[in-house]
Amino acid sequence: MLFKISLYTGFQIHVVDGSSPQPDLEFDAVRLELKLFNPELAEKPFIVAYNKMDLPEAYENWESFKEKLQSEGITPFCMSAVKREGTHEVICAAYELWRKNKEDREEYEGYKLFYAYSIYHCHITRILFSVKTSLHLD
Repeated sequence: MLFKISLYTGFQIHVVDGSSPQPDLEFDAVRLELKLFNPELAEKPFIVAYNKMDLPEAYENWESFKEKLQSEGITPFCMSAVKREGTHEVICAAYELWRKNKEDREEYEGYKLFYAYSIYHCHITRILFSVKTSLHLD
């Protein structure tokens, strides 16, 4: 279901569980699955949000995760959805991707573009919906 939903969005938000033992390998696995499911999905712009920074194991893994992605030309964001720390930066990055993608903005309306599916999709969707409302993106 995740990949079918991604077909209708202009970009993706990958929320990585920073508390997992190997978050970089899990991120790579999702990117590979996207490519195998539909190569066009893997070509869409994306944001990487490294979540659970409120947990010690996520905090410890952050630097190596960030360095690995930066070496691949990807700028990840770190956040704690529970504490709502770092979420503003993710929202701003998502808004910039949305703003730059005029074709999708005309095809779909408002917050549908911001749909992000992950374990924490409820938090992200609610946060992004409130941004859509406060910025009057109708």
